[in-house]
Amino acid sequence: MSNSEELKFAGDVKIVKALLTSSTGFSQNIAEQVQAVNFFEDIFSPFITGNLIMKDGLDLINLFPMIGEETLDLEILTPTLDDAKITGKFMVYKVSEREQLGDSLQVYKLSFTSRESLVDMNKKTSKVFSGKIDELIPPFIQDSNFGLESSKRVIIDPNTQYIKYISNFWSPIKNIQFLMKRAIATTGRPDFLFFENRDGFYFVSLGSLKNNPIYQSFTKDNYTREVESTGMSTRDINEDYKKIEQISIPTVLNSMERIRSGALASTQFIYDVTTKRYRVNYFDINNVWESQNHLNEHKPYSSTAIIKNRSKLYTTTDFSDTFTGFEGNDNYNTFQERISTMFLAEDRRVQITVPGRTDYTVGQTVELDLPRLEPFTKGEEDTDDKVLNGKYLVAALNHYVTKERHTCVMELVKDSTVANPNGRFD
Repeated sequence: MSNSEELKFAGDVKIVKALLTSSTGFSQNIAEQVQAVNFFEDIFSPFITGNLIMKDGLDLINLFPMIGEETLDLEILTPTLDDAKITGKFMVYKVSEREQLGDSLQVYKLSFTSRESLVDMNKKTSKVFSGKIDELIPPFIQDSNFGLESSKRVIIDPNTQYIKYISNFWSPIKNIQFLMKRAIATTGRPDFLFFENRDGFYFVSLGSLKNNPIYQSFTKDNYTREVESTGMSTRDINEDYKKIEQISIPTVLNSMERIRSGALASTQFIYDVTTKRYRVNYFDINNVWESQNHLNEHKPYSSTAIIKNRSKLYTTTDFSDTFTGFEGNDNYNTFQERISTMFLAEDRRVQITVPGRTDYTVGQTVELDLPRLEPFTKGEEDTDDKVLNGKYLVAALNHYVTKERHTCVMELVKDSTVANPNGRFD
């Protein structure tokens, strides 16, 4: 497909390739047999997953035969977006939900995941690692001995933390997640994430994702077409892409869970096994809020919120001078803030269904621009929904592709609001 091919409607899509290859090298392009593709990404999950719904009249299960060692080369694109297609080689690990429709016709589901996911399950390393965290991460992704054996692109934000620790028969991902919880961004914030999207592997701070420019604005309105001065009417596909087809809000807010989680305040008692001493760390969200990076202007709580540092208690064990020249590897000085940051990152969660595009991916920043539900007075100009509107991160994404249409189910999250909680419309 070339860039000159016409984009017919919002959600237009083409499954260019779905090449299934057996462990013996036998290949078959099954694009014609594919009825639907689900392609999943999540910033809180290390690997891409997905599945194909197959309508098979060739009995491919026996023809290959399928044994759970097949690879899938997938290529899906939106017309005019050749440089932003969904592409990659994945491992088929499961065949399920098989039903026979006739003498020679069957449907079933092929589940796939990144090859690195299966490599991770097969590796356990016992070794001492030391150095700067952002320099330790690439080998865990690329190395053939103790890493994921990946040649994919690796995107890493710089951090300030040096570390020395023992990998106690840990998999590559367990090592990466251990480092992730101890990494500190150059801003001083302990907010790193590790995930895969169709561009590669990301070891980045949450704060840096929030700095991304708004990629798309979504709304829910009655737009249908543009009427020209000649009386002709045309559809504006760009406006169609902004249109929310369905919106779901599982939980608008839960202030009690904020308290239980320690998102607003907590106290940590640290006992040092070496020196036989203990110390206490207090955390209050108000002491760090201004130094953190947020999506929107205002806090999700008011100045009169009940915030007490004994609402959540932690006990931690520390070992001083475990390695000469290195401070303890326990993240007791930062983990209270990290728990708070990760909880508030998902404080407001919205799920929307929109026309699909293959350039949408997790980690992007988007905007919701919705009217409020209450009746408007005549001539009222400010009709915005102050609770739902604002900037969000695309935290999880399901590309659902059929032969007819592409839709995206997005899970959007935000840690702050456009409305001042100390005044209704300030």
